[in-house]
Amino acid sequence: MTLASAVAMLLFTVVSAPFRPSEPCPPASAFPGRPYFDFQVDRPAVYLGKDTAQIKPMEPRLSQPYPSDFALAQFVIDSLGVPVPGTLKMLIQPTALSRELVMMALIEWRYQPARVGDCRVSQLMQTPL
Repeated sequence: MTLASAVAMLLFTVVSAPFRPSEPCPPASAFPGRPYFDFQVDRPAVYLGKDTAQIKPMEPRLSQPYPSDFALAQFVIDSLGVPVPGTLKMLIQPTALSRELVMMALIEWRYQPARVGDCRVSQLMQTPL
């Protein structure tokens, strides 16, 4: 066996090695490029409150029907705890609240990132406003 073939075999073994449970972080998610849902994480993302934000996420309300000013936003929080603005979807939007106003508030929000084990992961978040 030549040195070149030995190096090639070693590189092939390292590159093709499967994910090992002893490694600290899992793959990005079950589907690469997609965030985790709240039921897939050990600790979901938590809003780090800031008094200066004009629009803030609030605790979910259990009473029905929702008031006329109720809004529900969906977005991805990355593994650093920062919302990804391009992922914002308004699931319920009152006429008085514009998507642009929510987007401006969203870029100021910060979260404690979701975790799977000891690893920070991105999470899809739905929050009432």
